Amino acid sequence: MAWLEWLQRELEISAISFHDAELEKYQLTYQQCSREVFVVTQSNRYAGADAISFLLAQRGNVISASMLRILGPLSRFGYQWIANHRNSVIIRIWTKLLQIRLSRI
Repeated sequence: MAWLEWLQRELEISAISFHDAELEKYQLTYQQCSREVFVVTQSNRYAGADAISFLLAQRGNVISASMLRILGPLSRFGYQWIANHRNSVIIRIWTKLLQIRLSRI
């Protein structure tokens, strides 16, 4: 995943595929994890756009994280749209462009 590679350049995280994780340990279901990304910390659990906002803030992208929080419902709608269309041509092109960009950094 291109976004995970980008994230890990500045932030040390343990990413577990929901296909391999013990979901009951995190009180999550396969259905939930197939729809959106989750971030589980010692004290909180974030999902979808809120998870992305949390990770961006942890990475140091405070302005981007703040924008996602401020936009609230719009951010969640955008996240859901992308998640629901992750196999579409436009998202695959966007992912490829991100991968090219990351390879140049």
